[in-house]
Amino acid sequence: SKQELGRVSGLEVSTASACVVTPGKAREIIEEIAEKLKSLKK
Repeated sequence: SKQELGRVSGLEVSTASACVVTPGKAREIIEEIAEKLKSLKK
């Protein structure tokens, strides 16, 4: 939910989106998610 995304992003308000600025060790996971999202758009 927007409320949960805001909370886990460290915000005190709801949010519809978030971004990763420095992926660090999560780079592979983020790339995998991006590829899956691209395939859903087709």
